[in-house]
Amino acid sequence: MREDTGQIYRRRILAVLDYIKENLDGDLNLDEIAGVAFFSPFHFHRVFRGMVGETVTSLIRRLRLERSAYSLLKGVDPIMLIAIRAGYDSNQSFTRAFKLAFGETPSDFRRYRKNIPLIQAPSGYHFMPGKGIQLFNLIRKGNVTMEGKIVGLEPMKILAVKHRGAYFKIGEAFGKLSDFISKNDVDIKKSQWLGIFWDDPESIPEEELHSEACITIEDDIRIPDDVEVEKGEIPGGQYATARHIGSYKGLGKAWGELCGIWVPQNGYKPRKNACFEIYVKGCESTKDESEYITDLYEPVEPV
Repeated sequence: MREDTGQIYRRRILAVLDYIKENLDGDLNLDEIAGVAFFSPFHFHRVFRGMVGETVTSLIRRLRLERSAYSLLKGVDPIMLIAIRAGYDSNQSFTRAFKLAFGETPSDFRRYRKNIPLIQAPSGYHFMPGKGIQLFNLIRKGNVTMEGKIVGLEPMKILAVKHRGAYFKIGEAFGKLSDFISKNDVDIKKSQWLGIFWDDPESIPEEELHSEACITIEDDIRIPDDVEVEKGEIPGGQYATARHIGSYKGLGKAWGELCGIWVPQNGYKPRKNACFEIYVKGCESTKDESEYITDLYEPVEPV
């Protein structure tokens, strides 16, 4: 990673970690956290995951549980109060989460523990009261398994169907788009199917997730008023791109590596335009998910 680029990204991530730690009792919504890092919310969750090794939501949950463990050992507050401070509205839900993290119920932990075990964290960053950031390991090269490159793209005309809800159900939107293409004899011999996913699925309620099923087109097409299909355009410009081979379940990690590791290592930062995925080979071509091919595109500019 270029030294100047690495320092910029590290400084932004450290500012985010400090902000999260100082506001663990607050709402900590993604827009505000992304603003601390001077990234758009759309890009930030991918950058953060790639550089820190866990999602923003996972890190916040872990720090609150580590703080709870400290409170159980060092304080006298009732367990229910500690649970509420950690963001749990019932003792049962807090107990389940705490036991999953530490292997013991909160009451047994308070009764028998003498020290606080740390939950595994890729970055090495943990809750330590009153001591600030003691350790933070930026995820660096050596962790990257993908081969990325910078390409220049011309603007691409698209047809799109918007989808609200769980990302794994976007197939419904692709089905509507496919039906429209079939019924209107749209020429797609040179087209590419692609998806745009706008939100962090760990930070946004499933029913509010926003995505789009798209296909590129070459000619202008008339869209009737009574269909859900819309015309749009993928802006041209510089993009960082990498190929993911395998199940769609691995795309989250792949996006984290591209946006949070490869891009800053090579001296770039995200532009405001949308990331997108091009489906080179998918379920329509093979039943073996290990053979799926997906190309990732992140709009970038030099730092």
